[in-house]
Amino acid sequence: MITLVATSGVGAAGTAQAHAPTERAPAASVVVEDAGDTAGDADLRGISVKATRARLVVTATFSQNESGDLLQLWIDTSNKPRNYYGAIAPESGFDALRLVGGKQTRGPRGECAGFRASYLSGATTARIAIPTRCLGSPGTVRVSTSATLRSGSGSVSDAAPNGGAWTPRVRLAR
Repeated sequence: MITLVATSGVGAAGTAQAHAPTERAPAASVVVEDAGDTAGDADLRGISVKATRARLVVTATFSQNESGDLLQLWIDTSNKPRNYYGAIAPESGFDALRLVGGKQTRGPRGECAGFRASYLSGATTARIAIPTRCLGSPGTVRVSTSATLRSGSGSVSDAAPNGGAWTPRVRLAR
């Protein structure tokens, strides 16, 4: 089950429903909790997205991670026809943002410095802070993440929001 906090509500029978943009203006932050995973999944427990005028901060929470794992991040901005993509592995730093179409992972590198990323083996959270100037200073953003847990027998992935959906839009402070 996904629980959306800030720009969402709970409908009948406890199902999560995101409000349409016409119902409510985007909030400055949103939390997406992913409680519906089963044992053996990469188990990305949830993400929080917080926006200020200066930076976009995405925090992902896991049940576990190891040095070979990967967190992928897509950012859809309100002012660009293309999305941004970045990835981080424990102890390796954040790859440069790339301009991509949709949920692709290949594209030209964005020209921007000032990323901050923290993702350590064995930790249960990863935090990525991106200056909003790197995103063209958009009015709103929405985020989608995927975590891949690598093991000796292969890998398993998990997304937040589930199914590779996007979070509700988050308003950047002006």
